Amino acid sequence: MGCYCSGFLEGFDIYIDAVPESVYGDCFGQSIEFYGGREFAVVQIIYPTTGGVWPWTEGAPESLRQWQSLLAHNC
Repeated sequence: MGCYCSGFLEGFDIYIDAVPESVYGDCFGQSIEFYGGREFAVVQIIYPTTGGVWPWTEGAPESLRQWQSLLAHNC
């Protein structure tokens, strides 16, 4: 389960969540090869625009959603 965290970026919260193993093959092929399998954890750090808009916020710019692909479970 993800969480919002303060103090990482000055003036902005960030959101940290675990990335499900189901997307590893699409995004982490070199890591799978390096570790010899999928036995590793990945977390995603997501941050809002300077206006406080998160990628999942209704009306968020499509460019924000494309730039920060939402891999984590709960986004």
